[in-house]
Amino acid sequence: MAAASPAGIDPSASAMTRRSMMARRLGRVSKRAGMGGKIGAGCVKSEYLHRRPSRYAVRSRGGGDDMRRGFCTAAMTVLLLGGCSKAPEGTTVAKEALPPGGAAAASAIKVSVPQIAYTFGYSYRVPSGEIAALQDRHIALCDRLGPAGCRVIGMQRESDDTASASGSLTLAVSAPAARAFGRALTAAAARSGGSEADSSIAAEDLSKQIVDTEARLRARQALADRLMELLRTRTGPVADLVAAERSVAAVQEEIDAARSWLAEARGRVAMSTVEVRYVAGDGGVFGPLRPTLATMGSFFGQSLALLLQLAVVVVPWAVLAGAIAYGVRRLRRRRRISDDARITPPPPA
Repeated sequence: MAAASPAGIDPSASAMTRRSMMARRLGRVSKRAGMGGKIGAGCVKSEYLHRRPSRYAVRSRGGGDDMRRGFCTAAMTVLLLGGCSKAPEGTTVAKEALPPGGAAAASAIKVSVPQIAYTFGYSYRVPSGEIAALQDRHIALCDRLGPAGCRVIGMQRESDDTASASGSLTLAVSAPAARAFGRALTAAAARSGGSEADSSIAAEDLSKQIVDTEARLRARQALADRLMELLRTRTGPVADLVAAERSVAAVQEEIDAARSWLAEARGRVAMSTVEVRYVAGDGGVFGPLRPTLATMGSFFGQSLALLLQLAVVVVPWAVLAGAIAYGVRRLRRRRRISDDARITPPPPA
């Protein structure tokens, strides 16, 4: 007989109570996991039968009980893990707070900015006598931005003070200020009595080419460093050293070409190209007729020039041929007169 506890409660009954409570908890957990609570209850019952063999049945205390207890322990562990891994629907799960500096680290991820080269085109219709003055105003606007903000690449001016006058201006403007600079060009043209005839924007994405060239440049630079290290530490035949030096020279040439292209591409991205075109175009009712009249006058002038060239080429030869023909005719006439004089007899005395 087992001795009673000081409180008069059977220790096995108290242990059974605790195991029943554990079974109910495991049953709730196993229901969440889809097991129906049968495994937990069965394991507790098996344990109870093992603890109290005299009341229910006589069981062997060999390896079967140890195996059963091991299976029950593993099943309970799986149920506990399954119940903890899946929360029921409608419950609120507290999110794990980011460690200090985590948000800053997440925001510090490098995002590649598109490398785009812009080309702006503007065409202005200006009175023929104002083309030169408007070009000078536009160049002055460029000079105000300084060499770092604007540079003149090219300028052309043709036949001023005529109906067919025209001109062009090419500038390199800092990309952030390119749009505002275009508005300033249009305002200057309006003050000169002109108007904007056409405008365009063209963009070329150089991001992929720049990234690829940078990666290739890093690889070539690493190769050049390794070759230089080999040259410094290697002692061998002269032919091998000469071959290594040639390899270093070839790699260095590729590195210089890649750096040159990168500098040019980054310059195109940093400085947008602005192309300005000036055409003569006065307003009024007869404004559209002026280009046609100018074209007619141009054709007439070209035809007259062609006739003059033809006259210069043909007239000298024509004069020479006429002189020869006149001489031959005159000679024949003299011969005819002399022949007639010999044939005709003298008159009788």
